[in-house]
Amino acid sequence: MHPSFFRLAAATVAVFALAGCAGRPVNPKLDAADPAAGYRAGGLYIRGVASDTLIVVAFSGGGTRAAAFAYGALEALRDTELTVGGKKTRMLD
Repeated sequence: MHPSFFRLAAATVAVFALAGCAGRPVNPKLDAADPAAGYRAGGLYIRGVASDTLIVVAFSGGGTRAAAFAYGALEALRDTELTVGGKKTRMLD
């Protein structure tokens, strides 16, 4: 093959690689945060005994293993008891 073919192929790959980086939108600058808007813990109804503590658990993944892991973790939280303020509760609650 002719050396100019390799130069043309390399240039084509470089153009496509750089074009992929140029198409991403830029998030607009946030001038101020609105404490009354968005997801806030203050507006949640939280049942349990420890009103001064909030724990958020998030699971990620879309496959069978990720779902099995999340299910197992939730079962372990359900089965684990603790005492807070003299009251027994489950970690899942």
